Amino acid sequence: MIASLQSEILATRVAEGVARARETGRAVVVSVVERVGRVDPLAAIVQVAPTLGDMSHMYWARPAEQFAIGGIGAAASLSAAGDARFRVIEREWRALMEDAIVDDGSRRAAGTGRGPMLMGGFAFDPDGPRSTRWHGFHSAQFTLPRFLVTAVGDDCWLTTTIVVQPEGAR
Repeated sequence: MIASLQSEILATRVAEGVARARETGRAVVVSVVERVGRVDPLAAIVQVAPTLGDMSHMYWARPAEQFAIGGIGAAASLSAAGDARFRVIEREWRALMEDAIVDDGSRRAAGTGRGPMLMGGFAFDPDGPRSTRWHGFHSAQFTLPRFLVTAVGDDCWLTTTIVVQPEGAR
């Protein structure tokens, strides 16, 4: 899976992202969706996450629909607190995606969206008491996975997402 980082499409899109980051002076999201062989997203997390040094990983499945997604690593993180948390996350997401370069090789297959997607959630009550289980989480917290493995039936896709920073685009 990580070999996808070497793909010609991704290399081309990252070069475009570097040019756009230089031009705009803002971070640019580069995301490429590629069809891959059959992969279990949970197995991918177990196998790949420890090798990255970034232990961020997320998993969600709807077994009755033969659908699962596994996010590995963090290309970006968004968080907010208080009553405005929904608007803040939406605003941050729109700003992050404003100059995005997305190559959607999935042809918008179910569950792959159109490239990058956030994984996370909102607290029902932003000011309510927190159990120890949720200690350390914001009342709105989302991760843009560096790698997102999507399985729908026997079809699988890998979405690789990189955020190119202007200062790193020299």
